[in-house]
Amino acid sequence: MFHIDQGFNTPRCTAKSTSANIDLQVNMPAAKDPDEKAKTHLLERVYGASHDKRVDLRKAFGLDDDANPTTLKDFFDRIKNGKYVITTDEKELNREYWGTERLVEEITWRDPAVKEDEAGFEAANTLLQQAVNDVSDEIIVKTPAEGLDAFRAFQAKTFH
Repeated sequence: MFHIDQGFNTPRCTAKSTSANIDLQVNMPAAKDPDEKAKTHLLERVYGASHDKRVDLRKAFGLDDDANPTTLKDFFDRIKNGKYVITTDEKELNREYWGTERLVEEITWRDPAVKEDEAGFEAANTLLQQAVNDVSDEIIVKTPAEGLDAFRAFQAKTFH
């Protein structure tokens, strides 16, 4: 409470103040442990690297075709070097010509020397998945620095 007295015949001005205790709770997420954040980052990197390795495995075992030619020179070079496979059967090869677009649809862009090996891919993919599990376990139970070493070792591995 305070009083103002200006020395005149004015009424006293009195102000009252009150105070209250405020109990404020804010629901904020707990700050992440830096080690936990590092481990999460490494695990995400493992899953990204394993995807890339799986794509490489599919290519190495002949399960994915090459990309289509992007230039006319690339198209002619692949034809000249035999880097394609005709996917039509004998009956279709004897049909009447329908046009260039239809003709190109019958070409699969892949090296005919690379054979599909589904069994080899499955065996290599099993090894890859086991390595993913192993490196993930190491990242989870070890320090982030040791987890980084385990991740780098995983990156260096090949599975074919």
